[in-house]
Amino acid sequence: MIRSRQGTVAVVLILVLAGGLVAVAEPATGVSPQVTDERTSLASALTEQAQASSTETIDLTRELGLVPNVPGTYAATYEYRLPDRLESLEVTLPAEAAVQSRIGFEAVDDRTYAWDGETDGPRLRYRLPANETVSPDGPIAAPGSLLFADTGDWAVVRQPRDGHEWSWRGEDVRVVLDRTTTARQGAVGDQTAYLGPYDRYTNDSHGQRFELVVPEAATLEEAPTDIFASLGAAADRLRVGDRDEQVLAIAAPTQGVEWGVRGLQTGESDMWVRDVEPLADPDNVWIHEYVHTRQDYDLAANLQWFTEASATYYAALATFEQDRISFERFRDLLARGERSIHADSVLADPDSWQRNANYHVGALVSGELDRRLRVATDRERSLQTVLSRLNAASETVSAARFRSIVADAAGETVKERTVTGPYRNRTLSTAEPTLVPGETISLEALVANAGGTAGEYEAVVAVDGQPRETRTGVLDPDESTAINVTERFDAPGVYNLSVGGATVPVEVREPATPTITTASTNRTRLAAGGAVTVTVGLTNEAAYPGEREVTLTRDGDAIGTETVHADAGARTEVSFETQVDRPGEYTLA
Repeated sequence: MIRSRQGTVAVVLILVLAGGLVAVAEPATGVSPQVTDERTSLASALTEQAQASSTETIDLTRELGLVPNVPGTYAATYEYRLPDRLESLEVTLPAEAAVQSRIGFEAVDDRTYAWDGETDGPRLRYRLPANETVSPDGPIAAPGSLLFADTGDWAVVRQPRDGHEWSWRGEDVRVVLDRTTTARQGAVGDQTAYLGPYDRYTNDSHGQRFELVVPEAATLEEAPTDIFASLGAAADRLRVGDRDEQVLAIAAPTQGVEWGVRGLQTGESDMWVRDVEPLADPDNVWIHEYVHTRQDYDLAANLQWFTEASATYYAALATFEQDRISFERFRDLLARGERSIHADSVLADPDSWQRNANYHVGALVSGELDRRLRVATDRERSLQTVLSRLNAASETVSAARFRSIVADAAGETVKERTVTGPYRNRTLSTAEPTLVPGETISLEALVANAGGTAGEYEAVVAVDGQPRETRTGVLDPDESTAINVTERFDAPGVYNLSVGGATVPVEVREPATPTITTASTNRTRLAAGGAVTVTVGLTNEAAYPGEREVTLTRDGDAIGTETVHADAGARTEVSFETQVDRPGEYTLA
């Protein structure tokens, strides 16, 4: 029974002297017995064992549906198709789930159900509360309190959150779960679902497919073609990274439903917007929620304000650029951030926010940053440059990193970054480098005299505010010079390397562990004694360098160990040579 998805990599080597005897080797621990004869490609067999020779699938179909006689509740039916190698399967349902029926499952506790090990097509059916509430707040707030709702005739719901655990037999196979969610009547997205009768409209724009779901109970304020035109124009203007292939937008009915917000974005690219929402509004909710689908980052608490700030700003800017509102209305939206009620709000401190400062003051700050970036770079860069770099970041972004990204976008004060060490010697392509202990980063910072007379400069090189050295010099008017700074980092952590007023956050992490992906031998049979070369391929899938010790054993005894270094995303190989002189069968692993 296998719970780990990593198998044992083994090589069976048969040395044949006169006569030629085909033998069956004892399998390495955890590997199913396998007969090797003269027609077997040992390299192929080895690669299959390293990567699992086959994949089997647990197919789960989750069908969601209304419960008309119980408003506020919807139903979920789980149907499974199980592979032959499956040993066990457990499903953990949402805490509020009330199971109505089950076939082939036994209760483990109130939430967890285990497959009985015999039923071919086990099923579960349960009901779940649909309504979720919120305390309304912010410019996107509505008079009520509902985030998700079920009227009995239709529903906008959050899809169930469940968990699965399973095990299987055999080292040569991998078992995965494939989940498909459908609606008995309705439409489903990544995390949201609409249940009930509806009309569906689609539009392809700038590499995205927009799907607009209009429930039978909804009365749209705007025509679907106008909604698509507004979203498509916003998609074109907002160039901050990859677009989702599909966006699901649900026009939520408002008749008889007290929504707590005017719209909501969930998952990767799902959103619902009240059917009464207009497009000619500085708070254009259709675009506001769409902008959220383009925010693919993780922010520290002191930068959380930027999510709603940028959505509010870009919704107003896009609506103005589409000639749906006047400049005065666009200006007035930004001016909300200047009101005295926000005087004590500090964006970096969420506890200090007064009256939705993250929306209002945040939008004003976003607009000013956008303006300054455009001016500083002759419109070559904008706040979109910053948002693009946030989306590209692989780790949580703090306020300090944000300031560095803005400064870098404004002037490219730090022109070039290179790294040297045992793992790599090359130029870094990211503004926020990730190193491993023992690597040295080199920066080239630009110092320029923009004044009309000659002047002295003093640039302090520091790490986390602790001065390392001071560079001084004199520059004539309009003259510039480059300062080269080198710093070695030996311990994991997050550091701020600064040169004058420019700061580059540097993250130092322990090396990643490359994965062994292939192994092969230059021969599998010897007519007489000789040397055999084993080549092992490794891949580092991390975004920073990796290190791994690879040991070759022969019949369980270590015969060689090599330390392998691999750059981010790189594939490398290491080879071992072993001498075989006596007839017999040998296992190399």
